Amino acid sequence: MTIRKVAFVENEFYHIYNRGVDKRPIFSDKHDLERFFQSMHAFNT
Repeated sequence: MTIRKVAFVENEFYHIYNRGVDKRPIFSDKHDLERFFQSMHAFNT
């Protein structure tokens, strides 16, 4: 399987998925979720 490389562009919207394959959670605990939010904040500043 190939992985598609997407060029992220400023001032655009991107969909973030909140679950994985077979509807499995993508965050295993609150620490993972908090790290995700911190990363999103850092990437958008």
